[in-house]
Amino acid sequence: EEFGPGRRRYSTDVPRRGERAEDDSYKKQDPVQRSKKYRLRLEDWILAVNLLLSWDDQKTISAAEMEEFLSRFLEYDAKVKYRITPRLTSEIFLRGILRTLWDIDRLLRVMNPGEELKMVTAKSPLVLSILRVMAYELMWTPNCTSQGAKEGARDLME
Repeated sequence: EEFGPGRRRYSTDVPRRGERAEDDSYKKQDPVQRSKKYRLRLEDWILAVNLLLSWDDQKTISAAEMEEFLSRFLEYDAKVKYRITPRLTSEIFLRGILRTLWDIDRLLRVMNPGEELKMVTAKSPLVLSILRVMAYELMWTPNCTSQGAKEGARDLME
């Protein structure tokens, strides 16, 4: 295949996520309501970016500590620093992002025992980002094989 094993080319005749069909009710929606939804979605992303910026990725923490960090962020930072009142959906969205990142970091620590991971990532945060992206792809690609992982790493190095 052109994209290698584990990757498939999507048909262009099916609308992708984010694209809307011509007869979709989204266009018929009241502009004020559409603007409000857009603003709420934007607020969630602002909170997500600031949550990740304040996350210490060099420190190993437990699930309980992660929940405490998220609660503190939602109670203080979101409301006081950024003046955004988080909704239940905001909390679910942020918890999903943080939990996925926490799982990926835990997987990387298990697969790279000792201080090896810290030595490599302390010099360059970009290395940690690349490892996270690769781990995420391996976690969520259902038909990825070891050969597919090797090809992905080779593609990334090129």
